Amino acid sequence: MTDIHGRSAPRTATHHTAMPAVPAGPARTTPGLAAATTVPALLAAVLALFLVLGTAGPASAHDELVRTNPESGATLEKAPTTLELTFSGNIQDIGSEVRVTDSHGTDVTRGTLAVQNTKVSQPLREGGDTDETYTVTWRVVSQDGHPIEGTFTYSVGKGAETTASPAPVASGDQSSGTSASQQEKQEKVSGTGVPSWVLPVIGGVVALLLLLVVLAVATRPKQR
Repeated sequence: MTDIHGRSAPRTATHHTAMPAVPAGPARTTPGLAAATTVPALLAAVLALFLVLGTAGPASAHDELVRTNPESGATLEKAPTTLELTFSGNIQDIGSEVRVTDSHGTDVTRGTLAVQNTKVSQPLREGGDTDETYTVTWRVVSQDGHPIEGTFTYSVGKGAETTASPAPVASGDQSSGTSASQQEKQEKVSGTGVPSWVLPVIGGVVALLLLLVVLAVATRPKQR
């Protein structure tokens, strides 16, 4: 380019300034998508909770001994004339037997065993106030058909110095060929067995952990 006198005009350098980079903002989640993912996950977790509790319940439905009269280990002034056992569920009328023996191994039961709903009653002979230790061995059939058994002792006065080994109660399934070793493997509920509430509680804890994991995965922000 020239000016009015014919001389060339000096050129002006042009500088281009680069625009600073704008940092990317945090990823955003779509509310509708998050809700659509969370609701099915929550329903699945709740369903898993019911399934766990539903399967744990039948496994722990066997009845258990909850109370005895006299109590296990009790010391009495006079020997009782009736022994009572109370269970957590109804007891079947068949297959139940109670044996009470003194320190010499003599059976002191008399009369007929009575079963009424959750309570089993066994009449006993008059024992007076003589120092003695009695051993109770019982076996009943719970409402689900599962046999349960156990043993405990109680004393009168100072108790006996020595006690004879209790005689085993008769098994209601001997006619089916069940051996003694197989009977010993059957679940015994005499205060040392697993309580019926343990398995449902474990199942509930497992289901709760599963629920927390599913919710954590479902509500995690998803990048677009």
